[in-house]
Amino acid sequence: MKLDVGIGGLDPNKADIFLDLDHVLFRVGNDGREGFILAHRLRLGWCFGTIWTDTKHERSWNVASAMPLTLTPSILCACGEHGFVRNGKWVPA
Repeated sequence: MKLDVGIGGLDPNKADIFLDLDHVLFRVGNDGREGFILAHRLRLGWCFGTIWTDTKHERSWNVASAMPLTLTPSILCACGEHGFVRNGKWVPA
């Protein structure tokens, strides 16, 4: 099944990690910054948020496991979506 194309040049069909049909991750990084862009489906389109995994940011997430990916703590998007990335899957809070 093909996902609807996102905004801002990010196409959810070309994500680096597919957590489920409604949640995908794109790897990002430069200048020592590392992390992901979380894209998740809304009723009409997609919402995007940044998850930093380096310690250069006030808010950063710990990579508890790289394969399968597990991040801590939970992720709360500005739109209200809340959940965890555990064992390479999205787990609603």
